[in-house]
Amino acid sequence: MGSAAPVVKGRWLAGAVAWDVPSQPDRIGRYQVLGELGRGGMGCVYRARDPVLERVVAIKTIAVDLQAEPGTRARFLREARSAARLQHPNIVTIYEFGEHEGAPFIAMELLQGETLAEALRAGRLADLGRRVDVIEQLCGGLAYAHASGVIHRDVKPNNVTLLPGGTVKIVDFGVAWLEGSAATTRTGQLLGTPQYMAPEQFLGEPIDQRVDQWAVGVILWEVLAGRRPFDAPTVPSLIYQVVHQPLPTPPAGIPPGLLAVAVKALAKRPGDRHASLDEMRAALAAAREDLSTARSLSELRAAPLLGPRSGGTGGGVSGAGRRDGPGGPAAG
Repeated sequence: MGSAAPVVKGRWLAGAVAWDVPSQPDRIGRYQVLGELGRGGMGCVYRARDPVLERVVAIKTIAVDLQAEPGTRARFLREARSAARLQHPNIVTIYEFGEHEGAPFIAMELLQGETLAEALRAGRLADLGRRVDVIEQLCGGLAYAHASGVIHRDVKPNNVTLLPGGTVKIVDFGVAWLEGSAATTRTGQLLGTPQYMAPEQFLGEPIDQRVDQWAVGVILWEVLAGRRPFDAPTVPSLIYQVVHQPLPTPPAGIPPGLLAVAVKALAKRPGDRHASLDEMRAALAAAREDLSTARSLSELRAAPLLGPRSGGTGGGVSGAGRRDGPGGPAAG
């Protein structure tokens, strides 16, 4: 169906190295390609229309020069299988894994929004309550994945999409582990993004769902403190910090309850972390409720005294301060 995408030559603007760039195909499988959404080292993502179900989708493809590399197809298929078994509001929906003229593709839900990384860089998450809500939704989606036998293993802000309505979507299950699947990691091979990997991943120890919790802990620290707890110019230096060094002193002003949730998620020993991401989510919700209560009490104490009632003598009665409802803003 359709013809193979022709290859056009171009020049890299930073030098004089030629590269092969496939022109945009008219069709991938049964999908009519409408435009390009993004291009990276692994491949390209297109906006496309499904003429059968009459909906617009995202089509993810692998770069031509990577298709012959060992493990690339297996990783691509793993991504499709991992997400396809997960039907949850906070996880991207996979519609199809297929091949078009020998090249694999994934058809998935088209997400309108921005990544958490983009939102943080642009300062669009100034409200503390919104930041905590993002982490709570992230915990919820990953807890569901874990209950379904899937460990993401590459949780990071670039793999978290924020939709305009406030919903969080977890994407890119390319290095996920599926319960019952054979191990595909070679000795000495690191799968994931080092800045968000847990100590046991660097040490080559057995891993479980708590590696995802560590990554969520890093993100929580990042949204609270404005920076990651561990950072270094080289991967070996970063690994040393993650494995051996204690957490840095956090900036002043972080609510203690939220900080305690992050610190527990970032315990070096997996057994010292939250029992699950459901537990971590509950701890976050409790800490946010405490903040809301503390704010209400603070406003109550700060409210002006009412004057004496008509004809009365003596002191006035303290007026009730404004109280935010369940959907009100959290304390900063």
